[in-house]
Amino acid sequence: MNQMDPPALVEVEVPLRSAEGRGVSKAKIVDFYDLGYPDLSGLYYDGKRNELYVLSNEWNVLLVVNRSGKIVRKMPMPGYYDQEGITFDADGNIFFAQDAGGLTKVDFTYTLEQWQTVRRRSFSPLFVEIRRGPPFTQEAHIRVKNPLSSPGSGTINWNIRAQGVQIAPERYEYSVQPQGDIRVPFKVTFKEGTDLRYPLADYEATFIKAGTQTPIFITGKMRFTPSLVCRKRVRPISIDGDLQDWVRFKPLYLNRKE
Repeated sequence: MNQMDPPALVEVEVPLRSAEGRGVSKAKIVDFYDLGYPDLSGLYYDGKRNELYVLSNEWNVLLVVNRSGKIVRKMPMPGYYDQEGITFDADGNIFFAQDAGGLTKVDFTYTLEQWQTVRRRSFSPLFVEIRRGPPFTQEAHIRVKNPLSSPGSGTINWNIRAQGVQIAPERYEYSVQPQGDIRVPFKVTFKEGTDLRYPLADYEATFIKAGTQTPIFITGKMRFTPSLVCRKRVRPISIDGDLQDWVRFKPLYLNRKE
């Protein structure tokens, strides 16, 4: 297996032979399979099924490949993008090794489509409307959608990246009904002198389908929503110049009036 540049499966002739007196191994390449997935980090051969299990670290997906190099199944892997090895035990359970250390037993609770939907579309950013400079406190929320036909639950944990920022609570446990949609509330406080520049805070969330113990991990951020104030002018407005010069400018939408 070639991990990068390009990521692919390489079939070679065995046994490998060393060049005499040089300590260099040479192998004859029999075939080459480009799977179309980046950062291939783990490989396991299942002799009973005559299949290869290939782990894509960057895309967090396990590929099942036949001996012709064709992908026959795709399965999502739990965890972050640091999975570097894969093996099976005698009972057929799958374990993967994390780059930071440790082994995790894999429970294929979700289909690849479910896993991708939860990670990409089920958790919104925390939008904070900026009306003026600090100090100020604002109520905001994260929207959580459950695309599955089973209840889900999990946690949202905040990581504060800047001084002067407070989010309460910093940890929230939630539950959501099948096909449900909830809003998880938070109180955001910016103290005097806080520099309103990214990054300020981000969160790590988990989603667990009822009846299982395998979490899907999600990350999100705090985002700013600018607010424009339109004040009524007492005197008539005079326009200097040719209005045709303004055609190329995009319209300005105002969301608040005074």
